[in-house]
This record gives sequence, structure tokens and C-alpha cells, in this order.
Amino acid sequence: MGFAGQSFKLNYMIKGFNWVRLIRSLAGTIALYQGVVSYNTILGVVGVLLLIQGIFNMGCSGLTCSEPFKKTNLSNTEEIKFEEVK
Repeated sequence: MGFAGQSFKLNYMIKGFNWVRLIRSLAGTIALYQGVVSYNTILGVVGVLLLIQGIFNMGCSGLTCSEPFKKTNLSNTEEIKFEEVK
């Protein structure tokens, strides 16, 4: 099972990339760099956390929790029939 599981994880990380993950990854990279250059441990930890969130598509940032990997098709919705209750 070794390579098949690793291939799925790598495929998931690459194909599900969107602009929210890009912003998290860039912010994490910049914060991590600034934390290392200025010897600021807290900024470095924040940078690592943002970078992990961006790479692995996990965690919450504002109102968006991990973006969905697969888009659902909403065109096949059925009409709901309501019954009046007196």
C-alpha cells in the first residue's frame, strides 16, 4: 500500500489548490522568513502554521475552513413539494 497511498495524498495536495490556499501559503512563507531573519520565534511559529494550512488544506482562517476538494453539481436538484398543514 506504500506508493498508492502516497500518490493519492500528493495528488490531493496538488489538484485542490485554489486562491485561499495560495494566500495562506504565501503569508506563511513570508511570516516564516521574517521570523527567521529577525529571530522572532512567535512570528516563525505563525508562519509555520499558515504554511501547513496552505499546503495541506486544513484548519480555519476567518470564515473559510478547508476549501472543498470536489465541487458538487447543483443542476440535478429536485423540486420540493410542500403540503399545507392546518
